[in-house]
Amino acid sequence: MNMRLPWVNKIAATKLLCMMPVTVIILFLYRSDCSVEIWNLNHTPHIERTIPGRVNSSVEALTWCGERLFSSGLQGAVTEYNLQTLSVKVMLLL
Repeated sequence: MNMRLPWVNKIAATKLLCMMPVTVIILFLYRSDCSVEIWNLNHTPHIERTIPGRVNSSVEALTWCGERLFSSGLQGAVTEYNLQTLSVKVMLLL
């Protein structure tokens, strides 16, 4: 039986290693309105950040590289997000 949550498109998880030997488990997902949520799953799961969706865009894939978050969409763009301002840092149209 396929148990898909209708409001969540994709889910991915990663582990970040901080300066101290503590592992932080991060989950990032995007929703149907193209917003991106970053969850902290340590102890009590909670949303750390939400990046609002953009008009006329799509998010089809997310990847985490070091401390950088990237997405790609149907319009052929690769987007890097600024996690401090919760906005687009760089968008490259292919």
